[in-house]
Amino acid sequence: MRFSHPSLSCLLLLVSVAPCFLHSQGFPPAENADSLFFSAQRFQRTGDLNSAKRQVRYLLSRSPAYHDARVLYGRLCAWEGDYQLALVQFDSVLTARFDHQEAKLAKAQVLSWMRRHRQAVELLQSLVEDSPTSALYLYELGKVYWMGGTPRKGLEYYEQAYLQDPMSQEIIRGLARVHRQLRSHELSLY
Repeated sequence: MRFSHPSLSCLLLLVSVAPCFLHSQGFPPAENADSLFFSAQRFQRTGDLNSAKRQVRYLLSRSPAYHDARVLYGRLCAWEGDYQLALVQFDSVLTARFDHQEAKLAKAQVLSWMRRHRQAVELLQSLVEDSPTSALYLYELGKVYWMGGTPRKGLEYYEQAYLQDPMSQEIIRGLARVHRQLRSHELSLY
């Protein structure tokens, strides 16, 4: 295609070459926040947690209010054992949006891993109040009660979760785990 105006040809050449040059100089390609987020999720799903973390940090440097990215960053930090940094990420999101369900769930899971079961239960109960038929929230609440040393209360929530999703292998394993514990406890009483 020929253009009659020489500056228009130069402009088109510059627009087509500049992105390649910038990328070759170590600058990431111009991408929107969503594509960066999905790329970070893809890294996370394939087990490349370092790349996922690097991608999400870059995204947050460009879009600090991208709450789902901040939750993902918190989860990545928690999986590496940096629970305090993870909680900071979740609290940042919950300060901006107190009803952010994914941030509440992630924070409850980390609190449970930190053996702060009472705080985890409070968050999970608020999620169950908002979504009483959520098998995931019921399951997580049952797990926290079980981990916190209240297996009978945990069993109640595992059973409710099972009624919502009877095909879930996680829920079935949770039920079996609590039943085994309660059965062994009853046998040790004799």
